[in-house]
Amino acid sequence: MARSPIHLLIGAPRSGTTWLFNNLKHQPGVFTPIAKEVRYWNGGPPQERVVQMCGPLREEALALPDAAEQSAWLDRWSLIDGRSPRDGAEYLDLMQAQGRPSMDISPIYSILPPGTISKVAACLPAGSKVGYFLREPVGRMASQMNLHYHLHGLFRGPAAASTVQAFLETGHQRRRSDYASNIEKWSQVFGERFRAFLYDDLQDDPLAFLNAVAGHFGFDINQDIARETVETVHGGSGDRAPRPNAAMKKQIAGSILPLVERFAEKIPQPGTKWLHMAEAQAAAEVPVKDVKQDVSPRVETLMRVCESLGDNCEYGFWQRHRGYEPSSLFRWAVTPIDSLLAYLEKPAPLFNVDNLTACSPGMVEDARFGFRFHSKLVERDEEGALQILQDPAQFAEVYAAELQKWRHLEARFRTLLRKPGLFIVKRNKPLERGQVTSLAAQLHRRNPAHLVLWVEEGESHEIEELGGGILRAELPAFARYVRADQYHPEGWTRIMHSLLEIEPVEALMKRIHN
Repeated sequence: MARSPIHLLIGAPRSGTTWLFNNLKHQPGVFTPIAKEVRYWNGGPPQERVVQMCGPLREEALALPDAAEQSAWLDRWSLIDGRSPRDGAEYLDLMQAQGRPSMDISPIYSILPPGTISKVAACLPAGSKVGYFLREPVGRMASQMNLHYHLHGLFRGPAAASTVQAFLETGHQRRRSDYASNIEKWSQVFGERFRAFLYDDLQDDPLAFLNAVAGHFGFDINQDIARETVETVHGGSGDRAPRPNAAMKKQIAGSILPLVERFAEKIPQPGTKWLHMAEAQAAAEVPVKDVKQDVSPRVETLMRVCESLGDNCEYGFWQRHRGYEPSSLFRWAVTPIDSLLAYLEKPAPLFNVDNLTACSPGMVEDARFGFRFHSKLVERDEEGALQILQDPAQFAEVYAAELQKWRHLEARFRTLLRKPGLFIVKRNKPLERGQVTSLAAQLHRRNPAHLVLWVEEGESHEIEELGGGILRAELPAFARYVRADQYHPEGWTRIMHSLLEIEPVEALMKRIHN
């Protein structure tokens, strides 16, 4: 009996393949496995990992109309070990579907070597086709870095320039950006059965894009289902990742410019437009900040898994002066330890208008918890006393903008509480050990892998491991609250370098990209 086609959807990461998966899994005209990235032909995960993944996927598949077929597919998938040699017959058995084509969405296939591509083509049933998703290369690479280091990794903020460069120089990452070579090797084997699709077209008209993809592969789309899902499902990961800045885009553009030039020669449209964009980004004038050069690349990485919990912005200034500007709820706030413990125990929205009072020039206090935040809501009355802005229109404008910022930072903080991190806490007046233990316990409710660095005044150069995920360090002197930018730079830098020698910190560093 003739087999139905097995189509392949390959592509550069962050080019819309997750969006397509989220749409096709609802479509009856094509079988799309509940595991989005099958990855059979590039090795795939080891069998024990596959078995581990199948449990949650079975639960998810219950909501799909083809739940029984998805369950049978998971049964077959759980028998495959990615460490075994690849076999065409095994792949055909894995991807078989009942009376309809199937779709293997595995972007990583785009960089398969020519010999493997030929082997894949030889085993596929008649009528099988390939689609290749592409996106403007500099923006795509910046988005991939955010996915790798922030959304899937542990970074609290943007990657350092040294980290970006190491990522760009990785062989498989360069191959992913080499659109020209990937198109050439796939089209040579599949000919007219190969077609490239542009992320720009997806953004312009998602429904038309979905229909164009279905048209290439030759299966029908249920238009009613498509209209329901096409605008509501997406492959993005929200807006809580740090936005790529001009310096990062300049670095990326300069690195991959030769690859973009090759693509423009092969496919002038849209290659020429993308080349002009990359050339402009590579040539952009980016202000050079006065950054302290007293930290190693490994400390630059460590900084990105650290988050300040206060009690003021001293550590935030140390980060800033070393070129690192993560967005953080408490980085620039005054955070009494009891307020912090109360907030972590029973979180409630911050910055509600009824809770705000003027406490100092340029700062308001949230009376519900006792946190103090920098704000433009403060003015002086005719006698010089501090007060909240009295003009209703001016207050509404300023408050709306600041509330949006704090709501964003609150949501981001809750997200990052689920990812292992190193939380730094200090207080000019000594903290009690019990307070730090309570803080660690509250953090461990969200993730047991969190570490707490408790910094006190003192002359010791040793990092003390207190157990329970708590580390203790000493700083020769803290900055005064009114001049938090006048901190002890050598002391903070020494602490950060010393942390790299501590086993729990080293274990955290190893998890950065997982």
